[in-house]
Amino acid sequence: MDTSETTRLRALLERATQTPWEVTEIRDGRQPEGVEELGVFAPCDVRSYQKPDETWHGALICRGMDGPTRAANAALIVAAVNALPGLLDAAEQMQLARDIHADYVRTSDENARRGAAALIALTERAERAERERDDLAATLETRTAEHALAMARVRELEAIIAGRTTPPTDAEIAAHDGAWLVSGRGLALALSGQKAADCAYNARSAGAEWRWIALDADGRPCAWPTAEVSR
Repeated sequence: MDTSETTRLRALLERATQTPWEVTEIRDGRQPEGVEELGVFAPCDVRSYQKPDETWHGALICRGMDGPTRAANAALIVAAVNALPGLLDAAEQMQLARDIHADYVRTSDENARRGAAALIALTERAERAERERDDLAATLETRTAEHALAMARVRELEAIIAGRTTPPTDAEIAAHDGAWLVSGRGLALALSGQKAADCAYNARSAGAEWRWIALDADGRPCAWPTAEVSR
């Protein structure tokens, strides 16, 4: 029973004679001899009252029911009408429950959709964050390697600028294409070839700690030469 039907029935009930209704036996002298006539009347209606002989003068709803099913018919009419307010209340409560359930389902579906959308958004953010993390890790690895190379170059340049206090060997002097800057005791000389070899020999013989810096062809400090070892 939907809302429109309960509304229609409740309107009919409000326009009808006041309930409750009761089954009554009608005795007004118009019944054929030996015939019992049943009717339905409203004892609470303003037109109904109980007479001194304890019979009723009532507001009749219907009369003329006779035959073998008269009692059942009258009882059904009375029971149906008297039960109708409660049935309508129950129907309205059921409709309200259905409406609440429908709202709950609709709200649950909407919440589920919102939750799914939020989960998708969070997943995308997490994946984006992971990609950014991986990119940063790769960048950090690259920068770390570049830094290591730069620091190695710095140490290499520092070693070139610092030179050595151990004189070069004859093989290193022969492998070097440039000159040697030799400094010590307040003097600094640029030597090459045999002069550099003689100076290195004297330094080794005297145990002198002169500083030796290798110079390239343009006179700039360069890496210490590597002598080839014959096998």
